[in-house]
Amino acid sequence: MAPALEEQVGMGERDHPDTRSGHCFGGRAQFCFRLHAEADAMARRDVVLETGIDHPSGQITQRQHRRIEHLVDVQVDEIRIEMGKPVVPPTRRAVAIAVIANPCAGRYVDNLDELIEIGAELGKLLGEKCVAALGITPAQAESYGKAAIVGEGGELEHAAAILHPKLGAPLREAVEKGAALVPSSKKMGGLGTAIDVPLGHKDAAFVRSHFDAIEARVTDAPRANEIVVCVAVTDSGRPKPRVGGLQHNEMIGKDGLR
Repeated sequence: MAPALEEQVGMGERDHPDTRSGHCFGGRAQFCFRLHAEADAMARRDVVLETGIDHPSGQITQRQHRRIEHLVDVQVDEIRIEMGKPVVPPTRRAVAIAVIANPCAGRYVDNLDELIEIGAELGKLLGEKCVAALGITPAQAESYGKAAIVGEGGELEHAAAILHPKLGAPLREAVEKGAALVPSSKKMGGLGTAIDVPLGHKDAAFVRSHFDAIEARVTDAPRANEIVVCVAVTDSGRPKPRVGGLQHNEMIGKDGLR
């Protein structure tokens, strides 16, 4: 976990299974396991946490007050049956979601460096959470994606600042390698807005079986001054892929395309 966010989210935070449910819909057996980070004793929206963590270099970061709501959810979607056909091994997708306070909400800000640095921290935190929830090693991750929803007090460029300049590199470290671009999506929205986090093969974008998406949503976010940030990781492609194209076992993974 990134040091700054470890303090913000809460030292000693524990993820625990909350629900285990299985249901059939359209011939598909889908199992979702939701792991909720424990909230602070006080309401999460009323807690201000201060960062100021020692870097490995011995330097101390600039102290600043930053609101972060916490790691809201890590959801694992496991598909075992597709149209009556067993999926062996099951396909599994994880999406980790965090709600942060938008430091640029309500005003136009030229310099978005603060959001960019938040993106770097979240790339590592959420990527590692996904890998852990899937119960795999980083090398076993096959595809990834990222997305953000900005509350009405912000602007779409705030999502871009979090997602694009620095989030990708630590996410790639969390899943090992990651030669391909990380697919992304962003939008403005209010409470309960859903977003599809696009997925693509982490090392070879032309692997057609891994073109996919997973929906992410937080019922009480984003508020006007918040941003919902999502990272998704999988250990496989779609269930029963059969539309041709480059296969996972055929890819080289050097140029990010094939």
